[in-house]
Amino acid sequence: MVDATHLARPRRSLRVLVADDAALIRMLMAEMLSRAGYSVNVAERRLDAVTANGNERFDIILMDMQMPVMDGIDAMQDMRAQEDPRGRIPTIALTADALQTNHKNYMDGGASLALTKPVKWENLLAEMERLTERVRALTQ
Repeated sequence: MVDATHLARPRRSLRVLVADDAALIRMLMAEMLSRAGYSVNVAERRLDAVTANGNERFDIILMDMQMPVMDGIDAMQDMRAQEDPRGRIPTIALTADALQTNHKNYMDGGASLALTKPVKWENLLAEMERLTERVRALTQ
């Protein structure tokens, strides 16, 4: 496991929703993001992610694209229907799929960015900061 304690601390505390059907991935992501200074909630299924998004305010969502029953695109579209468009929550699509045409489909489906697993922690944290800063600037 990568030690996140040496990574740059976030400029501000972010509330992160991690949606992934794999228990090990959820556990690792939650642990690493918590060590990096973020507040983390996890969801196993699409419905759990959509419900959590409707009940709480997150700064960013990390969404696995290949979940059973309903995939990440369907979950993102359900979430987008809940949100105020002015405060659209950035969503990073996480996928083992490296095809750029599929990454475009994820972006067209509502993702702010698509990253191929395994992600480099430094890159993920930098993108989370960049995307949330952009939304914060737009809504102020």
